[in-house]
Amino acid sequence: MSSASGPGDPGPLNKNTKLTQNKHRKYTKHMQIKKLLEIESIIGDRKIPCDMDTLNLHKSQSTGKEIKLVDMHLPHLLRAYSRLIDTWDEREGYNDGWNDALESLKK
Repeated sequence: MSSASGPGDPGPLNKNTKLTQNKHRKYTKHMQIKKLLEIESIIGDRKIPCDMDTLNLHKSQSTGKEIKLVDMHLPHLLRAYSRLIDTWDEREGYNDGWNDALESLKK
């Protein structure tokens, strides 16, 4: 007995699949980075690098919990990385200001 799948059908599910309903009322699956690494290893005929499970943790802004990077979903990882870049840019400007002040004191 097969079931027809339409554009809003989430497809096969397992315990790691998280479904959300987007604004168009279609369900979408969120895939964790570790699943994407598995897919890449199959397509690229390579092993998953052994250090992927030992990467740093990310502290979620919404929950305050620490999450392994490989357990994050790609959109969340990209947003976190983008915020990190913004923080670095702000910090560089901060350091430049202190360096300018230090140089003016030396004169």
